[in-house]
Amino acid sequence: MRIAVCLKQVPDAASTLVIDHATMRVVQAEPEPVYALNPPDRSALEVALRLVGRHGGTVTAVTLGPSESEAVLIQALARGADGAVHLVGREEPDAPAKAALLSQVLRDLAPDLILLGDRSQDAGDGQVSAWLAEALALPLVAGCVGVKVEGSVVVAERNLGRGYRQVVTCPLPAVVAVETGAADPCYVSVYARSRVSAGRVRRVAADLRGLGEDDATAVRVLGVGPRRIRPKRLPAPDPRLAAADRLQLALQGGVSERKGRLVSGTDSDVVKEIVAFLQEEGILTT
Repeated sequence: MRIAVCLKQVPDAASTLVIDHATMRVVQAEPEPVYALNPPDRSALEVALRLVGRHGGTVTAVTLGPSESEAVLIQALARGADGAVHLVGREEPDAPAKAALLSQVLRDLAPDLILLGDRSQDAGDGQVSAWLAEALALPLVAGCVGVKVEGSVVVAERNLGRGYRQVVTCPLPAVVAVETGAADPCYVSVYARSRVSAGRVRRVAADLRGLGEDDATAVRVLGVGPRRIRPKRLPAPDPRLAAADRLQLALQGGVSERKGRLVSGTDSDVVKEIVAFLQEEGILTT
């Protein structure tokens, strides 16, 4: 089985991150940037290596970016990947253009399974996997926390949120996007990385000029900013109250919402509780 893993180098989250409004991207404030392998991509690499260890085959790591991005390929080779391809380019394209460039390399590799992280730590849009599946005309399974291969199909466990899981099957070849928790990555020592020869990385020039206009400029970022804080909604005071009473309620923080009371027991006990409640509220008088 041939597996291709798409990796991305991102700014280290432990550093100070700021927004570059000129490029609309998240960058590091330090004069000497520190980069790391995107955590979901690291999990995707670990999933690929475990699948090959169980079923046999090869793992090829692919990345797109400047020359310093080659560090993630060295890390993948040190971890156990069989090959690496570097699409070298200084310009940071948008998701459709990334997918178009990656698809050119992946068509030549002809993998049975393509793995990548569901989103990057810097952009975080989670669009590359969908655009890549579209470019290659392959099925996509996203948000996976578990991946298995059974014969000619992939069995994936998807995270639906709030603890819910969904198990789906998909014929191979396919594109599978995994979350950070899909697999705990093994530690790759500095010594192991130093033993990897840079000559094992195949370099290919990433040329955006070869793309159509729709692929190169399909998505544009108009603005990036902090999360908008939503104030807590308070119920409005009764308009039938006097102006002074409404003003007093506003100064006190609004009208507090009433909370329901749940009663249980036999029918007679429930009736007694309801009657007592209505009497306490002044709705019933004895």
